[in-house]
Amino acid sequence: MNDLHVDRPVFIVGSASSGTTLLGVMLDRHSQFACGPEVYAFDKRQVYAPWPHVQRNIGRWLRRGLLSDGQIDTPDFFHSRDAYFCDAELLVRLAQQAASLRGFFDAFFTNYLQRRGKSRWVEKTGSNGYYLGHILELYPDARVVHLVRDGRDVVCSLLKRDPRPYHAVSHWLYNVSAAVAWRDHPAYLEVKYEALAVQPQATLERICRHLDVAFEPRMLAASQDDYWQSCAPVSIHATWSNNPLSGGVSAQSVGRYKTELTPAVEALFWRLRLSHWGRRRLHVAHRGVADLMRQLGYVDRTPAHVEHVPLKLCVEGLRQFWGRLRANWRRNRQLWLPLTRIALV
Repeated sequence: MNDLHVDRPVFIVGSASSGTTLLGVMLDRHSQFACGPEVYAFDKRQVYAPWPHVQRNIGRWLRRGLLSDGQIDTPDFFHSRDAYFCDAELLVRLAQQAASLRGFFDAFFTNYLQRRGKSRWVEKTGSNGYYLGHILELYPDARVVHLVRDGRDVVCSLLKRDPRPYHAVSHWLYNVSAAVAWRDHPAYLEVKYEALAVQPQATLERICRHLDVAFEPRMLAASQDDYWQSCAPVSIHATWSNNPLSGGVSAQSVGRYKTELTPAVEALFWRLRLSHWGRRRLHVAHRGVADLMRQLGYVDRTPAHVEHVPLKLCVEGLRQFWGRLRANWRRNRQLWLPLTRIALV
C-alpha cells in the first residue's frame, strides 16, 4: 500500500449540480486518491468549537443530525458512513481518543485510506466552501478545487430534483460566492464544468498539476471498482445527463437553460442578491447573481431589461425563510438570518 499523506487532502467545493460528483469519481480512479460521497462534517460551524465541546456533543449530533448554517440546510452529519467503513460507535470512539479536531479527522481518514489502499483523501461536500478558512487552517497543505458552472444551467438541473426556484438560485449564489472569496489563496483552483465536459483530459491534467500528481488515463475510463458502484444509489441522481461511472463525459447539458429556463425563473435568477448579512459572513464585494456571473466570465453584461419576479416566487422565498428559521431554532436554539434577497427594483 502507498505511504499515507493524510496531511495533504483535496477539497472539491461548489454548488450542487456543478459536476462535483463527476470530478470526485474521476479523481477516485487515480492510483493515489480516495474520494467517497459527501461527508457533511466540515461544513458545520459547531465542529470548529473548542474540542472538548465537540467531544461532549458528537454522539448527540450523530443521532440527531446537525444543520449547516449556510444556504444548505441538510442535517446530515457524517453522511454515508458505510462508504467510509465506519459507524456512529467508531466515530464517537475516535473522537474520545483524539486530542484535537485535526487528530480526529486524521484518524477517520487514515482508516478510510487503509481500507481503500490509497494515499490521499478527497472530500467533495460542495458546501465545505462555507468554512474554507477553518479547513485551510486545519490542513495548511490541503488543495481546493472549486468547480463552477453557469448558474442558469445549475438552476435547471436543480429544479429536476427539487421544484423550488428560490431555493435553487439561492443555493447556487451562496455556495459559489463562499468559495470564490478564496480565489487569491494559493491552495485554490477554479475549474469550469464546461471545460471538464468539453476538454476532459486537458482539464484533468490542469487539476493534477495543482494537486502535484501526474495525470493517469484511467481517470477517463469507465468505473470498474465496486466501491463507487455501491455508492451510486445515494450519490448519483437519475435526472443527470452525465453518469459519472460511465467514463464518457458529455457536453449535452451545457447551455440547457436556453430551452429549459422559464421567464419567471430567469427573472428571479437575475434579481437575486446576497443579503447584507450574507455578504458580511462571506466577506465578498459582489452583490448578487449578476455580479457573480460577470466575475466568473459567463456573461459580459446583465440583460438590459429584467422582468419583475412573480409574486408566487417572492412568497416562496418568504416561506423558505420562515421554515429555515423554525428548523434552526428547533435544532440549534439559534436565530437564522436570510442570506439572500430579491431585488424588487
